[in-house]
Amino acid sequence: MNVLISFAGLFPGSPAKAVWLIDSPSNRAWFAAQSDLDPGSAVFRPHGGVVDDAAIIHAVRDAQEHHPTWERIELDGVKAQEAGLADLQQEGDVAPTATGYLITRR
Repeated sequence: MNVLISFAGLFPGSPAKAVWLIDSPSNRAWFAAQSDLDPGSAVFRPHGGVVDDAAIIHAVRDAQEHHPTWERIELDGVKAQEAGLADLQQEGDVAPTATGYLITRR
């Protein structure tokens, strides 16, 4: 299963099966309009109230818990610092993308 975690306040994407969207009025509206999302999908508030490395790692681990069959997790709208990137690499193979990272389960 592929999981998308978006830290963008205005999610521009198309429907996906498993999504985690940072809480914002537009993301809540998009989420509410979907009918075929995986039941583990969510609108979330960043851990600690700010988007930092700890919040990114926390979101990844929460998504893994709710989607135990994950194969890939796409992080959108974030860039981790070096320490945060090292933590992400413990979760799988990490590749940078234009808007974040792609974690592939080993």
